Amino acid sequence: MARPVPPGKAGPRHRLILITRAVCDDDVIARVFAVLGLLVAFLAIPAGTAVACSCARLDPKEQVGQADTVFLGTAVSVRAQPGSGGGTGLVTAALRADHVYKGRAEAEFEVVTPNHSAACGYRFERGGRYLVLAKADGGRLTTSLCSGNLRVPDTGRPLRAADEVEGGGLTDELIEALGTPKAVSAASPAASSPASSAVPSAVPSSVSAGEPAAEPERGIDVTGFLLLISPAVAVAILILWLRLRDRRQR
Repeated sequence: MARPVPPGKAGPRHRLILITRAVCDDDVIARVFAVLGLLVAFLAIPAGTAVACSCARLDPKEQVGQADTVFLGTAVSVRAQPGSGGGTGLVTAALRADHVYKGRAEAEFEVVTPNHSAACGYRFERGGRYLVLAKADGGRLTTSLCSGNLRVPDTGRPLRAADEVEGGGLTDELIEALGTPKAVSAASPAASSPASSAVPSAVPSSVSAGEPAAEPERGIDVTGFLLLISPAVAVAILILWLRLRDRRQR
C-alpha cells in the first residue's frame, strides 16, 4: 500500500490521484458512460429525421383513395437534394409512365420523397419499375414509405395478382382497388422525347439514362462521426485509466 503523503507536500501526480478518488466512484463512471452513450446515439441520427418511420394501417382501397395520382412507371433519373440547415433532404425521381390508374395520363411524372427511410422516404433506383401512389402537395407530387408503393416486374403491362413482387404486397384486393388503367401511348410527344427534355428543371438535363444515379443519403459520414466522438471517448478512457491506477495504489 502506498504511504500517505501530507497534503502540503503532495505533488501534481498525487493531487490528480486525490481528485480522482473524490469523483471517480462507480456512480460517476456509470453516469459518464451513460452520457457518452446518449451522445453517440444523438450523433448517429441524421439531423431532422425521426428515429423510425411509423405508418398508419391502411388497406389497399384506402391507400388508392387517398392518392391523387397512381401509375406504373420506370425511374429514368433519381436526384438527391441535401436539406437546408442540416435538415432532411429530398429525393426527386423522374419516372416514365406506361399505365395510369388514377389521375391524368401523363407520359412522365416527377415525385418527391424524403431522403431517409427514417423520415419515411421511399427508395427509388434508376431502371426500376414501380407502382407509385402519390399526393399533390404545393404543385408537386409527393410519396413515401407509407403510400403503398411497390417495385414491380418490368413487363410493360398492367399488374396481375400472379406477378411476383419484392416483399409481397400485390394482392387481389390491391388489383381490385387499382381498377383498369389507362395505357400511355408510346407515340405521344411526351413519351417519344428524351427524358431530359420531358423532366422539369428540378432534375438537371445532364442526368441521362446511361449515367449512374445519384444515391440518396444513408446517414452521417463515418469519418466525421468518428472525429466528433473521439474527444468524448478519449475522456472516458482517461477517467477509467485513472480509476484503475488509483485502485492499484490503495
